[in-house]
Amino acid sequence: MARAKVLLDFDGTVTLKDSVDAILERFAAPAWRDVEEAWKRDEIGSRECLSKQTALIDATPKEIDSLVDEIEIDPGFDEFMRTCERFDAGVTIVSDGYRRSIERVLARAGHDIPAYAGVLEYRGRRRWRLQSPASRPDCVSGGNTCKCMTVGEAGVPKILIGDGRSDFCVAGKADFVLAKGSLVRHCEENKIAYRPIEGLADAAKLLADYLVKKDTKRAA
Repeated sequence: MARAKVLLDFDGTVTLKDSVDAILERFAAPAWRDVEEAWKRDEIGSRECLSKQTALIDATPKEIDSLVDEIEIDPGFDEFMRTCERFDAGVTIVSDGYRRSIERVLARAGHDIPAYAGVLEYRGRRRWRLQSPASRPDCVSGGNTCKCMTVGEAGVPKILIGDGRSDFCVAGKADFVLAKGSLVRHCEENKIAYRPIEGLADAAKLLADYLVKKDTKRAA
């Protein structure tokens, strides 16, 4: 059993730009923005939102993959992964986005990390649909990926690293939260303890400090 379990968001956390937004901005019909606004107003959950947006994409697999290949990776990602390995912290990517993008970015970065995410299924003739194998009917946020479902076994510290709305629910179940973006505001408004980060280099340092302190307390 790992000493800690790290739940790592992908879009805007591992990548500097949200890969789903990049795909929709480049290839989806303009109505995707109307769907996005309905989600922001909490009229629909993220699974329904992304499913409707995915149906608006007009692109070939090659076009999508080429776009994903242009998306920059957080420069601290390698350092972060080395820190996790050094402290025996198991990393799982938990994403409300597309597994296709995750796998492509991780292959480019040279990392093999288990991931929960949606499946971007090609239907031919430049059309796509979403499958959500990591969703759950009773998910309170209607997520494409129910991140709370990924928390896992008791007795192991859970560290969440994220930046947005898909991380809100699971933030309250984590033992240690490293946040940026709108997750910072959510933690402050809901009195959830967190440490702010600018990127994964910050996360690596704070994670190391946290685990060292846990070991010190255990030894005392």
